[in-house]
Amino acid sequence: MKIGQTSMRTWSGMILTIVFLVAAALHVTIFSLSGASGWISKSVQEILAFCALLAGIIWVNRQFCFENMGLVQKLRLLSGLVLFFWGIIKLVSGAYPLEIYYDTAAFGRSIIWLALQISLAVIVCLLLLCILKTLVFVQPGRGTSRSFMLMMIMVFTASVSSFFYTGSVEDLDFGQAFFFSGNPFQITIQIVLAFSALIIGFRCKWIHYLNKTQKLSTTGLGIGLMVLLFSLIPYVPGVAMHYSYILCYFIKNALLVFIIYGNMALLGLLLQLPSAGLMDRRTNDIRSLQQISAIIGTVYDRGDLIKKALEQALEILQADFTWIDLKEEDHYSLAACSGIETVLLKRLETQLKLLRGVIEDKDEVMLIHDIHRDRFFRHGPRPYLWGGSLLVAPIRFKHEIRGMMFAGKREPFGFVEESRGLFRAFCNQVAIAFENARLVEISIEREVYKEELRVAHQAQMRLLPQRTPELPELEVSGFCLTANDIGGDFYDYVEIGKHRLDVVIGDVSGKGAAAAFYMAELKGIIQSLAAHFKSPRAMLIQINDFLKNHMERNMFVTMLYLMFDLTRQQVLVARAGHEPAGHIQGNEVRWIEKNGIGLGLADHELFSSSLEEEKIPLVPGDRFFLYTDGLIEIRNPEGDEFGTGRLTEMLQHAGAQPVQAMNKMIRDDIGQFAAEATQQDDMTAVMIEYTGNKHHSK
Repeated sequence: MKIGQTSMRTWSGMILTIVFLVAAALHVTIFSLSGASGWISKSVQEILAFCALLAGIIWVNRQFCFENMGLVQKLRLLSGLVLFFWGIIKLVSGAYPLEIYYDTAAFGRSIIWLALQISLAVIVCLLLLCILKTLVFVQPGRGTSRSFMLMMIMVFTASVSSFFYTGSVEDLDFGQAFFFSGNPFQITIQIVLAFSALIIGFRCKWIHYLNKTQKLSTTGLGIGLMVLLFSLIPYVPGVAMHYSYILCYFIKNALLVFIIYGNMALLGLLLQLPSAGLMDRRTNDIRSLQQISAIIGTVYDRGDLIKKALEQALEILQADFTWIDLKEEDHYSLAACSGIETVLLKRLETQLKLLRGVIEDKDEVMLIHDIHRDRFFRHGPRPYLWGGSLLVAPIRFKHEIRGMMFAGKREPFGFVEESRGLFRAFCNQVAIAFENARLVEISIEREVYKEELRVAHQAQMRLLPQRTPELPELEVSGFCLTANDIGGDFYDYVEIGKHRLDVVIGDVSGKGAAAAFYMAELKGIIQSLAAHFKSPRAMLIQINDFLKNHMERNMFVTMLYLMFDLTRQQVLVARAGHEPAGHIQGNEVRWIEKNGIGLGLADHELFSSSLEEEKIPLVPGDRFFLYTDGLIEIRNPEGDEFGTGRLTEMLQHAGAQPVQAMNKMIRDDIGQFAAEATQQDDMTAVMIEYTGNKHHSK
């Protein structure tokens, strides 16, 4: 029922437009068949057209009817509608020559079909504008909404101004002055419309989300569609002007917008074709990082691990050579290399020693664009195979540097700045893999093995947020208590700009090292992808696609994703098999129980079809409580679970104390309830309060 009501509200503007178009068609048909005519009848006709266009323009400006469709689906629908629009205009221009207007009987017989076809053309134009809006609003800027509204106002004004046209239809030469025709006021309005459409034409960020094949096919399809639209310029039928000046000028103005935006989009596609593989490359980078995570759980021999790391570095960075120096006490030694001679590295030891010292001091990834001109290697040996560009990153676990990893290309400027972050993430994975191998090597002695697990637990805790987001409108606090030394619970904050915060909480099935390593993998994926998605539902679908193909079959992940949009003062909520989020307003607690399957359990179609998302307006004082199942499943010495009921009652009586104090109160109450009982599962919780403050208070 709610879905039906939402759909009715979404399409109410279009339905109202159709009602006015039908009324206009019935009016002109009745008057034409009766032989009555005159300025009163014409005025009534234009008033009905005015109302239809006003309802349609308002509908386009307010609604996002196709936002749930995929980008490729939107482009296909847009192409189909353009073809349909082209067919309608061609049909009208061929079926109704201008001379038919002077034959009253013939015009009366044809007016009903003319009204139907012009009405269909208007509806298709509105649908095309609505799809165009969804493309324009992909990663919108601050002025996107204002610019689109200005363009729609100009479309409406330029169309309505035709009502004041005082000449005859015969004076309109659509072939020579199709767009910029009429009196000076009309020409001025049309110029402003063209300029506003040109500004909107720069909003083509959706192009970035097409892969190389899709960009090529879209470019070819776009050229064909532009040819069709340009071919319509001489064919807007003059006879249709006798039906409605306003509607025919609206079709003309909409066609102008489509042509300008289409050409700007084509220009953007052509400019990005040389770098069309960038998005594919990023996807492959994430897959490669996942392969390193898989190595963590399968390779325990140090030699094999180093060999795998070198192979992955060559693949991820498309490097020509790479090597690893491991640190033992205070000196480094070459562990292994690929694509470069060991003799050369020994001859470069003096320069490499200086370079390693600088990296240890700065603790950052160093990118050398041209080795021959760099201050470290300018005076070093220059054999034929040495030269180009070089990336160097520390292999760090906790605060200790275990080694250095090098990757290079034989041509200068072979790496881009974005390669720094990718290489750091790769070396972090390698560091965890080395630590895992080290733990397995000493696992024979149980007590030593447990001690090393506690060290790994501390490293896992460092993967959790180390600072609270500094957004004046939000107060955030979270905690994580693992049942074992290493657990699968996690939470994270992702700040995107100054007006968006993503809060994630999840639970990897099982406990121990495997769950923790998947947690580290998920953190990297979320941090890498969050800025590219505008809804938690789309984000969870992307994560599920990766985990389904790379996670062990006996494991899965539950996740709750909240996306706080402080500009729109709203929060988007989606959950994948996780415990529901609590929405606290005063003393009332509502659990947001949207549908969703755990990550890694279902394929793309089943997962996406079952995943729901809820949008909640933010009101100052609103609080959201996120937790994992271990918090409500903890038992007291008598075997009773803490349960959702006790948690709800606790949140209802918590009062208006700060979120940090509330989390402390929850931990204390659960500790008193459990008494001496052993904790069987990880417990994690996050509390967020929307204060609405725009500035920090002193």
